Formats: sequence, C-alpha cells, structure tokens
Amino acid sequence: MRTKLRKGNVESWTNGDILIERWEDRREVCMINSFMGHAMTEKLSTNPFNTRNKPNTVLLYTSKMGGVDDMDKVTKPNKSIRKTIKWYKKVFFHLWDHAVYNSFRAYKIIHPNSKRRYKQFVESLVKEILQQFPTDPSHVGRPLLRLSEELRLQGSHFSEQTLKGKLSCFKKYHTERHLPKKNSQARADPLLPSLPPYELDTPDFLTLHDVDLNSSQFRVNQNN
Repeated sequence: MRTKLRKGNVESWTNGDILIERWEDRREVCMINSFMGHAMTEKLSTNPFNTRNKPNTVLLYTSKMGGVDDMDKVTKPNKSIRKTIKWYKKVFFHLWDHAVYNSFRAYKIIHPNSKRRYKQFVESLVKEILQQFPTDPSHVGRPLLRLSEELRLQGSHFSEQTLKGKLSCFKKYHTERHLPKKNSQARADPLLPSLPPYELDTPDFLTLHDVDLNSSQFRVNQNN
C-alpha cells in the first residue's frame, strides 16, 4: 500500500468477511467493511469531466455521512469530555455525548413543536441528574451549619443570571441603599435641617441581618 495510485485507480484486499479498499481520488481514501463486497458504480455529474467510477463503499459512506456531520456540528460546542489522560474516560464521555444526542433526537420526534435547543436540553438533563442524585462535597476545617437552620442551603441550587447593576449581597443592598451619596447635598451642606432616621426596623430586614440600627452608617450625618 506504499505505492501511490493514479487518480481513479482502486486496490482491494479480502480476508474472510473483511474487505479493505484503497481508492485514489483527489487524495487517497481507504475503506474497511465487513458487510458488502467490492464493486464499482459510475457516478454521474453535471460536469462530464467529473463523471467517474467510484467504489460502492464510498458512495454508501457519502450518502449516510450527513447525519454524522450534523451530530458533530451540534455536540462539539457542548462536549462533556474535559482534559484527561485516561483513555477510558474519553471513550465513556464520547459515548455519553452520543447517547444524549440520540435522546435529544428522540425528544424532537416526540415533541415536534418544541423549540428547545440541544444546549437547553443538556442543561435540563444535568439539573435533573443532580437533583435526583445529589452529592455531598467533603469540607475541611470548621463544620458547616446544619441544613435545618439555613433554608437557603437546602435543595439543589444552580447559578442564574442576575439583572445588570443589582447587588448580589442582600445586606449590602440594604446598607448602601440608605447611605447618602458622596456628592449628595446632605453631605455637602451641613446647615440642612435634621432628617429622620431611615426605616430599617422592618421584620424582614431584622430577621435576616444582625445590625445595630443606632449605628451612624444607617443615618445621615446631621452634626454641624
């Protein structure tokens, strides 16, 4: 197989049910199969100079390869595999991606009017798996609070996109919201009349925060 073939020539070898074909087109093409014999078929083209004989295995591969290309195009941006040197992990995640894609195609057949994309389908699948089979991460150091005392720590939580400009900390939001701005008139003019303290003694705020309401950070500085 080291000798270069002329364009359009083909070589074939058989060993029992195994057939190996070597065909020279624009570049060398090697095919191996165990279900069909060697045969050549004339492939017509709109350009008469491109009409040529091709092996049946190549024609079959070309006709069925469209689905494989579509699968690679959809799954490649959302692959499960990560950098690893363990070959069996690569094989597992490769087969896992194929199984997820097949289930996605079955879902689209059952729900033809669904507009859910493959990425959304994978995200919903991951969430359901984590909710069904949660894992307790191991911690080193101080023991964590009991889940019964912190309702926010119960159940499965997933990151979500927050609104632009919204503070992530609830306590920081209430604190900074009631502080005067740096260039505000209340801080620039000390002769302004006294203002009443801000109403922070609401039940929800006192329940979630242990703060001193008499602290100066919750009042506008009125000292002349």
